[in-house]
Amino acid sequence: MKRSGPGPSAKPKNRWQRLLQTERRRRERAETELHTWQDRFRLFLEHAPMPAFIRDERGRHVYGNKPWAAQFDRPVEALMGKTNWELFPKETALVFEASDHAARERGEVSGLLESGIAPDGKRHWWKVFKFPLPGPGGEAWVGGLALDVSDLVHATTRLATFEHDLAAGRLVPDSPRGDDTA
Repeated sequence: MKRSGPGPSAKPKNRWQRLLQTERRRRERAETELHTWQDRFRLFLEHAPMPAFIRDERGRHVYGNKPWAAQFDRPVEALMGKTNWELFPKETALVFEASDHAARERGEVSGLLESGIAPDGKRHWWKVFKFPLPGPGGEAWVGGLALDVSDLVHATTRLATFEHDLAAGRLVPDSPRGDDTA
């Protein structure tokens, strides 16, 4: 006699199918959430007002945001794979390479005031935060955020010079009335 309906093995098969389907949905949600966070982070870095960069162990740029690329007046894609030696004068590249090396060696965040000749040919001052970043295969990469503080450094220098000249009697301060009489 032939049995009608599902046999004894049909119930576990459906249970396994349900488990697989549940797992598949869970994985799809996790992937969607991961992509959402990756997009959010990418947008954050692209809209940050300061240059952000990542360099691999050989010093090649593997990431740079738009403000970072703007200093070179070139698109980000044209700068990927380039080293500081290809982008900056030797003096500046030496400064950057030394601080990259120090960040890798110490294995901690460093906040530095770095100076060098920028792509515009002028001396700039940057407040740079560099940090070790694990790369693929355990490579020691360096990430960084930089803020151009050149205007602040120049203003501070002018103020110090003014105060020095004032203390040395080379300048007569303005009177509180707004004229030069004391």
